[in-house]
Amino acid sequence: MNTGFLRVIGRITAVLIVGFWSMFSASLRADKPIDPTIADIPYQLIEQQNHDAGLFTQGMLVLDGWIYESSGRYGQSKLARYKESDSSQLVTQPLSRTIFAEGLAHFNNHFYLLTWRAGKAFVLDEYWSVKKTFSYQGEGWGLTHDGERLIMSDGSDTLQFRDADTFEVLSSIRVTGAGRTWDQLNELEYTDGIVWANRWQTSEIVAIDPQSGRVLGVIDLSALSKKHQQGWYSSDKVANGIAWSSERQAFWVTGKYWNKRYLIKPQIPSLVVSEAVDNL
Repeated sequence: MNTGFLRVIGRITAVLIVGFWSMFSASLRADKPIDPTIADIPYQLIEQQNHDAGLFTQGMLVLDGWIYESSGRYGQSKLARYKESDSSQLVTQPLSRTIFAEGLAHFNNHFYLLTWRAGKAFVLDEYWSVKKTFSYQGEGWGLTHDGERLIMSDGSDTLQFRDADTFEVLSSIRVTGAGRTWDQLNELEYTDGIVWANRWQTSEIVAIDPQSGRVLGVIDLSALSKKHQQGWYSSDKVANGIAWSSERQAFWVTGKYWNKRYLIKPQIPSLVVSEAVDNL
């Protein structure tokens, strides 16, 4: 057989194999959005502040110039607050050793605190005294509100909308987009018609349309996460904690056992903004 013909066949076969492998590999890269309608949202790093490296950050919010956090782990769970401006005046309160504290939200002049597997949600006053206790099924992860309802995550790809007076589930919605799974939704924040969610064990902050459940965009915090992936409990030092600062018009973000918190301003594409506003 003509050797030139064999070389041509060989090259064609090689091209086909490489092309097939490229498509196959792309289908496996589930850690990155592949749908062009899901925006990669860049951000501007505005400043950084010290953060208590002993906090296993679960919930995070800004209120009247203070940042409030819930910190997890059995036997170590606590609530903390410190000044937004400089992390000074740190105040902490230990919680029962029998609970693993999770998401934290402030709504109707009260704090709402989830627990991981105890099936309990606590309503606390401004002095962190328990005023009411609710029971719920499943795990508790993240918590925020949209001004009318509490919004809760449970580690799945579903958001639950709950009544703040009864903690009853009013509705739920599955988070979807790009043909991939968006599970392990963790700490939540809501602002301007968008639910923002950390994804546990990733560096992703996901922007979610609460009406449809569609993922609108993703912020990649890998550059910040890499600064903290060393030393003790390095596998636990994942990004977690999103708090909207109305005064700064930006997000404070941090992670579990991180010694820094960062103020970032997402460069949200106009398409994402308009879709969120349309759904308000």
